[in-house]
This record gives sequence, structure tokens and C-alpha cells, in this order.
Amino acid sequence: MGVAVGIVALLGPWFVLEPFFSWLVPLLPVSMNAKYSIVTIIIELVAILVIAAALAVYNKKFSDLGVRKPTWMHVGNAVVAFFIYIVVSLLLQMVVQWAFGQGYNANQPQQLGYSGLNGAELVAAFVPLVILTPFAEEIIFRGFVFKGVRRKAPFWVAALAVSALFGLAHGQWNVGLDVFAMSMISCYLVEKSGSLWPSIFLHVIKNALAFSLVYIFRVG
Repeated sequence: MGVAVGIVALLGPWFVLEPFFSWLVPLLPVSMNAKYSIVTIIIELVAILVIAAALAVYNKKFSDLGVRKPTWMHVGNAVVAFFIYIVVSLLLQMVVQWAFGQGYNANQPQQLGYSGLNGAELVAAFVPLVILTPFAEEIIFRGFVFKGVRRKAPFWVAALAVSALFGLAHGQWNVGLDVFAMSMISCYLVEKSGSLWPSIFLHVIKNALAFSLVYIFRVG
């Protein structure tokens, strides 16, 4: 149940709403950046609603996935985990770069569609990318999918499978490797804490840093 619901929540909103977006979004009297934000927010909210509906069918709540009251300990664990994730990600990128040489571009920027963000557009992009996306993706991957696989497999098998799927879902090799590393750390956090909040906070920290470097400080 967990894996199936996770895949539906991940892919379903886009395939169902894509025809609707294809004619509505171009008509919106806003910039292209604002349109990307609107589409992303709608997709993330629909994904969360899909998960909520699935939980209701099985008489469960978000707390059963580990979304309980967050604590400062969860924040502290996420901060420590962030530095571990950075080291693991860099080592993984170095190994793959050594193995594939010029065939692998570790510095390829992630394609999100946004460009030249400023003012209100910056805030509008911050909400889906730094707040909604981490929350929705952690519920889907570390909530439904990881816990679903974990019920039938050892921790490392479940963590590797979910992290590989998470990496592939991002569509770029360098980004996929980076989020694979983050996912492995996130799965460990969920396994040890029984809560999704440490992994959610880790994801928020990671996205907030990337958002700041790319769209605020214009690095790279």
C-alpha cells in the first residue's frame, strides 16, 4: 500500500492536472516565474490531499507516518545530519566523477524553470520550493514509500531502494546523486526517531541553502 500510494501521490497530480494546466496557465496575467510557483503549489497540495485521502481509507492519520508534534531535538538532529549529508554527497560525487570523468558533470545546475527572481516572485518561489516541496516529498518518500518497503525488507534495502527512486525522480544525474545521499541520511533519521520531522527539517535546510545561493546570492 505504501509504495503504490507514494507513486500515485508523486505522479498522479501531474498527469491528472497537466491538461488543465496546459490551457489555463498561459492565460494567467502573471509572469512565467509566478506561473511556475502556482503550478508547483497546486501539484504539491494535491499530492498531500491524495495522501490524506489514502490515510482516511485505511483509518490512519498523518501521525501514523511520523508527522507528530515537532521538537527542538528534531531540529538539532536535522542540523547535525545536514553536515553529514554534505560530506556523504561530496564523497559520492567525487567517486562518480573519478569513475566517469568527462562523461559526468557534477556542476550542472538543477532545472527548475525559474529565472531572475526578485521581490514578490522571490517569496512566491520560496514557499513551494523551500516549504511545501520538502513537506510533501518527505511524506511521500520517507513516509509512505520507505515505511511501506521497510515493513517487508531490512533497513538498508529499504533505504537504498527509496533513495534510488528519489534520485531518479529528480531527472539529473548530479542532482540525483546529491538527493540520494540526503535520502539515505533521512531514512536513517526516520528509522531512529520514528518521526518525519528530522527528515523534513533536513530537507528544508538543504533547499533553503540551495535557494539562497541560486536565487538570492546568484552563485553559479
